Amino acid sequence: MGKIQIEAYDTVEKSLIFTFTVNKENSPEYLAHTVCDEIIYKLTGKPGIARSKILYVTRKNSFTV
Repeated sequence: MGKIQIEAYDTVEKSLIFTFTVNKENSPEYLAHTVCDEIIYKLTGKPGIARSKILYVTRKNSFTV
């Protein structure tokens, strides 16, 4: 598949903030979400939520919808 190198620069200080590589994915959407999650992690130290799945469950008339 290959790898893609991502580099983030501070344009004010004109310096490299961080760099990382990710595996090239079949899906452009999954690749974009992976890159976004990694950027958030590098900037905040907390995991990103771009690849998260959201589930909404409600109960109506005793049946799960």
